[in-house]
Parts: sequence; structure tokens; C-alpha cells
Amino acid sequence: MDCDVELMDCSEGEPLTDSVQRFEADTVEHECYECHRAIPVGVVHEIVTGHCGGDDVEWRTCMDCYEIAKGLANGGRLYGMLWEDLEDAGGEDGGGSFERFTSGCLLEIKTASAKAYLLERWRKWRFTRGYEQDGARPRSANAQRPNASDSAGRSGNAYDPRV
Repeated sequence: MDCDVELMDCSEGEPLTDSVQRFEADTVEHECYECHRAIPVGVVHEIVTGHCGGDDVEWRTCMDCYEIAKGLANGGRLYGMLWEDLEDAGGEDGGGSFERFTSGCLLEIKTASAKAYLLERWRKWRFTRGYEQDGARPRSANAQRPNASDSAGRSGNAYDPRV
């Protein structure tokens, strides 16, 4: 299966020069530059340092976001844009890369934790923002079905606490 997800690459932002990538744990808590979740003390994460637009930069990325970006990026990545690229509905084709997300994309992700986080974000996108585009809303498991009735002629849900 193919994965047709496209992320912004480095050519679309300020070039990063003199970059150094390393993986290490730290003695203080940090925030992931991609998903903004906490990176707890003692947890290994990606650290990229360098110069961008005349400024010294340091980006810290949790291992889930690192693995997802590594699996889905073709030819580099623009730091801080992972989830915007995947979720944003304002792209040229009217949708972010989640519009083209398939099970083949999961094959590109190497760790179970990163796969689970990617699916969690995709499900959240699909059942909120994804439905905003076509005006449909996901039907609740407890939603009443029209013309549904039980043997006594009562309409409504299969589970009715009044029975």
C-alpha cells in the first residue's frame, strides 16, 4: 500500500544552517515543538540546534512526533509544522494530508507508540474537523433512528431504561 501524505519540506521555510541533531534525555521537563505535549524529565527526545534566519534555534521533539515526521516526510521537514500539515483544511486541494491518509501510511511509522498517537490524532481530526468540511456529523451510538421500533411499537434506541 502506498502513502500519499505530503509534508512541507525544508525548502518551504527559512534554511537551517550548522544544524546538529542529537537524541538525549534531560534533567528538566520540556515541551514538544510539534504536538506541545510535555517531554518528561529523563525521557529521550530529539534535539535539533542550528541557525535559522540569523537566529540560534533549538527544537525539541518527542519521539512519537519524531517517528511520525521521519516516516511521512519526503526529503526533510519543516519543524513545527507536522500537525498543521496533517490537519489543516486550508491547503491547495482543500484539505490537509489527513485527507489522503491510508493504512499504508502506518507502514511508514516504525514504533507502536507513534502509530497509536498518529491514529489518535487522525481519529480526533476525522470525527471533528473532517466532518466540518462536508457538513455531516458523526452519529452518536445513542442517536435515535427514524422509523425504528420494538415489538411493542415503541420507537427509539435499542436500550430504553423505561422498559
